[in-house]
Amino acid sequence: MLFNSWPFVLLVLCSFIVYYLPFFRTGQVYVLIASSLVFYAYSNPWLLLLLLFSALVNAVASYFTVYGRYPRWCSVAGVVVNLSMLAFYKYSSLIGGSFFDVSDGIGAFLVSVPLPVGISFYTFQGISLVVDVWRGRTHDKGIVVPRSFARHLERTMLYITFFP
Repeated sequence: MLFNSWPFVLLVLCSFIVYYLPFFRTGQVYVLIASSLVFYAYSNPWLLLLLLFSALVNAVASYFTVYGRYPRWCSVAGVVVNLSMLAFYKYSSLIGGSFFDVSDGIGAFLVSVPLPVGISFYTFQGISLVVDVWRGRTHDKGIVVPRSFARHLERTMLYITFFP
């Protein structure tokens, strides 16, 4: 979705109208998450699953970094999963074209893997969340990871998916 297209203008207008409704104050975060997901899924809806998976991985890794039994391993696992996803989607075409026959088999599969829009952005957002939670750095000096996993998942979804 291009920023100068009519679907984008319509999405922004609908988001603003619903966001600023007086009786919808408690659901503003959900409006932003839903608008971001619609924006991301516009060009290729299947890649939305990757974005949701990335947000879930980062939510789980950062939550168990604070409240889990093995915080170091949870944070390392979160960073490794993020970097593995980024490497697969960024370099699968290069590896498939360089080391395999692209006419069939695994080479054709690796060359046909699409490059998701913004994968570097939301991958490094996720890594920054996990590393900052591990190091105990907070910008607002408040609780970054609430005790409720549902609340933390909501915050993480907004942090990862929000494309302003």
